[in-house]
Amino acid sequence: WRRECARVLLRLWRHKHVWPFAEPVDPVALEIPTYFDVVKRPMDLGTVKQKLQNETYTSPGQFADDVRLTFSNAMLFNPKGNYAHDMASELNELFAKSWAELKTRIDLHRQEEHLTASLEALDI
Repeated sequence: WRRECARVLLRLWRHKHVWPFAEPVDPVALEIPTYFDVVKRPMDLGTVKQKLQNETYTSPGQFADDVRLTFSNAMLFNPKGNYAHDMASELNELFAKSWAELKTRIDLHRQEEHLTASLEALDI
């Protein structure tokens, strides 16, 4: 599943508007001192990539939660109409579509494994 998650992340990474989400928000450099007052659990796609590469995630759901958190943080902090909010919304939609496809593949793979194990148990 990690390889499949990496493909989803790559699809996001190739989007032309991914750059605001590629690394942790720096409130000092961006002159947004209230960022950590609003965003309690910061996340970015660079951290997601690192966690995926380091096998920190123990399930695909953890990966998905962090990707969603990246975009929900941006939409929480930035008002609708703001570039970061709108790009987060767009990328979140792309992720939702990619995630649905990935989840279908993972579920099919699990069903195949279960069926194979059941057939083996029946000695067929």
